[in-house]
Amino acid sequence: HLPIIQQGELQLEKDSLMVLYTDGVTETMNDRGDEFGFQALLELTERNLNTPEHIHAHLIAALDHHRKGHPYQDDLSFLTCSIRIA
Repeated sequence: HLPIIQQGELQLEKDSLMVLYTDGVTETMNDRGDEFGFQALLELTERNLNTPEHIHAHLIAALDHHRKGHPYQDDLSFLTCSIRIA
């Protein structure tokens, strides 16, 4: 069974950036069992908002730095969309 999917609407600003991710991103652990976490993901995206490519590069580097060679325990998926409204 698929998890429950809720539909809704968002009001976007003229130029918006949407970051979608699976729990494997925030639950990436290091060798002490500490998760990367939502707060780290939020801080990373707030610092690097210029392009989706920039966010992806920094996110991969941040996850690799956090896990310090500890293997990934889950799959990772993330999608960043730059939305331009005329």
